[in-house]
Amino acid sequence: MSRIFQVPRPAAAAPQFSQKLENVTLDEGSTATLECHVTGHPEPAVRWYKEGRPLVASQKVEIRKQDGLVRLMLYGVREQDSGRYTCIAQNHLGENSSSANIIVNGKDTVT
Repeated sequence: MSRIFQVPRPAAAAPQFSQKLENVTLDEGSTATLECHVTGHPEPAVRWYKEGRPLVASQKVEIRKQDGLVRLMLYGVREQDSGRYTCIAQNHLGENSSSANIIVNGKDTVT
């Protein structure tokens, strides 16, 4: 007699942050990294914002997402990169967000 085994589907769940973003302070010219971990089913779509404006990947901005780990990297930061950054995770069951500040210390100029 053969048996049929059913693999249980993960329960549907709205996005949740099991690890939230943390503030970062660094020197001008450094690489800033913001990292968080998000769960949810179906897998949430993730968007990044700086001061409410959407961020897109470029030579300066790298966005990664793998197995729930979400990372934003800003290369060669300047003082104007300082601000509030927000990660928004969304699926059809809801939306959640985590925010943190990046503070860039400018290079002191000796006159």
